[in-house]
Amino acid sequence: MISAKSTPEDNDYESWLLPFADMVTFLMAFFVILYSVQQIDPEKAERIKESVSVSLDSEALYDPNATTRPQTTRQKYESITSDIQATLSQSDLDHAVSVHRTRNELMLTVNAEFLFSSGSDQLNEVAVKLIRSIALVIKREPVDIRIEGHTDDVPINTSRFPSNWELSSSRAIAVLKQLEAADIWSTRLSATGYAHTRPLLKAIGTPEEIRAARETNRRVVFVLVRNDWY
Repeated sequence: MISAKSTPEDNDYESWLLPFADMVTFLMAFFVILYSVQQIDPEKAERIKESVSVSLDSEALYDPNATTRPQTTRQKYESITSDIQATLSQSDLDHAVSVHRTRNELMLTVNAEFLFSSGSDQLNEVAVKLIRSIALVIKREPVDIRIEGHTDDVPINTSRFPSNWELSSSRAIAVLKQLEAADIWSTRLSATGYAHTRPLLKAIGTPEEIRAARETNRRVVFVLVRNDWY
């Protein structure tokens, strides 16, 4: 009985089969996942495809100076900050927004006096203009937006707002709806009211210091979180 013996050439010839099978399996799984996401959230599926496209771009992989190379989170937030400040300055509103960046979030803080009358959740004309200017920038950026409403520690008790919880939540929702009206997908938006529980300054000291602290604490914060890392 004669048995066939494999040669080194045979082994080399078949060595490509295993990685090829792995690659085919990976691609199949990827497209199944992409299809599933497409049915639930078409916008997120599009962001996934764009991210993969950038990752597979030969220049992004091999050219350290390629413009298509993915930005770090810090670079992305710096770019967004610069664009927002430039857009607001055209409307003379850059002084209305302060920017703070953490490791994972970019926060745009607007004093409530620029947006609402005292005890109200109705946006004024300046507020609509400011929010639309911000929306022009962030609608094209890969970020989710959480709107936070904050009040001072002075209690409120009206038929519409029994407490500062209702007031802060309603203000956050009003801003969210304005962003939605500016064609930002609702799946990217959320709103939270914190009432007086997260003050920036303690309302203590002289009457003037207390007044200034309360004015600082009345604010709306746009919290931007990058969403294109998968």
